[in-house]
Amino acid sequence: SNYPEFAETTHAWFVFGNRHYLDSLIGSMILIFQIYVYTLFAEEALEDHWRHTVSVSISYDQCVDSDEIVDMKSSMVCIADDASTLDQFAAFFMFGIFITSDLIQSGRAVKLACSRGILPFLRAILALIEVVSALVSATISISQQLKVGEAAGAIEVGVG
Repeated sequence: SNYPEFAETTHAWFVFGNRHYLDSLIGSMILIFQIYVYTLFAEEALEDHWRHTVSVSISYDQCVDSDEIVDMKSSMVCIADDASTLDQFAAFFMFGIFITSDLIQSGRAVKLACSRGILPFLRAILALIEVVSALVSATISISQQLKVGEAAGAIEVGVG
């Protein structure tokens, strides 16, 4: 796309999609779906937190052989350690690297959209909400992963 902010992203289609109706429609659909997915992502992490649960794993072969009914004497593995301060720093630092540019771009898009009329401005606000939703959702999920000692999982969330 040749839009001034969020070049080659769905945000550009959504915020500055006045050039082509289809750009705006596609951008709208994708953006609303992303907000929905972020909500699901955060809800799952919060549910695990409220239940005080951790992931338990068994080998693939045991799972297939058991027909999804696990013998409690099998070789299950679980991790329930607190993450170190260094792990916490790494997870949130990696996340910060990836989310910062989106936050800056969405702020600039809001500023730029002000001069283009009410519809682009409202779209820019919704794009900003989508970025903030990603920030909140990932923060919740990273915190949950760190709580149960899954530093690698937390970093995965941060860069995903």
